[in-house]
Amino acid sequence: MVTKENVEKIAEQIIDRYNFDYPLNIEKLTKVAKGEDINVIFSNFDYFLEDNSSLEGALIINDKGKFIIINDNPHLSERRKLFTFAHELGHYFLHAKDKSKFEHQDTIGTFRRDSHWDFFEYEANQFAAELLMPRKKIEEFVKGRKKETIWMISDLLAKIFNVSSIAMKYRLKNLGYIPQESYF
Repeated sequence: MVTKENVEKIAEQIIDRYNFDYPLNIEKLTKVAKGEDINVIFSNFDYFLEDNSSLEGALIINDKGKFIIINDNPHLSERRKLFTFAHELGHYFLHAKDKSKFEHQDTIGTFRRDSHWDFFEYEANQFAAELLMPRKKIEEFVKGRKKETIWMISDLLAKIFNVSSIAMKYRLKNLGYIPQESYF
């Protein structure tokens, strides 16, 4: 089982290895994928799966290679695609890096906290959050600010880190800057 601390450490190693400056974007994550010999495919999936959900992303490892597939539907924001990409990299580094065969698909429900998802998905989401919004970078930004004001600057932080407002609010909540009982 991967611990929260291990997820953070693995994300920090990627950040250090690629000497990231923030905010991250698709091009920077593509460099990570290429560094791992992962082919990245963007394709418009405008259809629904059997359970009436739409495909957001997938990680496939087979005899033909390693692939991350991202839904490039124009109705999805670039921030959504970025989080999906980081999430799929999370599956790779946490669950599949040393496997010769692996296949996993993520739908829109995978990323939502109000849906049924397992610890496997929680870890990939945590990795994406650690990679896109590193704890240390957020701590640098909020240092010296009163906790009461953090909520007010969450939208600014979202822009700084190129993530959605809701992703940033969850990140701040998970880091203890926003009360756990808060709803968005």
